[in-house]
Amino acid sequence: MPDTALHRVQGMRQALGLARMPEDADETSDLVARCRTCSKPGACAKWLDALEIEAPRAPAYCVNRGRLEGERRAGIDAARAG
Repeated sequence: MPDTALHRVQGMRQALGLARMPEDADETSDLVARCRTCSKPGACAKWLDALEIEAPRAPAYCVNRGRLEGERRAGIDAARAG
């Protein structure tokens, strides 16, 4: 997979159990734009390559961590309530 901001966002979302990208194009653009500002894109690629567990937490350095973790927690809460 090419190491681009879009692919890193897609990989991170998939690793966190967030299978689909947001349907809102502006939200996707914002995630990708924030990812492009990250000073550690290589670390993100290594993190994604090293995953051995399902639905881990986003790494502390991820510029999108707050948003992605919020979505992950909301999905877990919805599954428990369902």
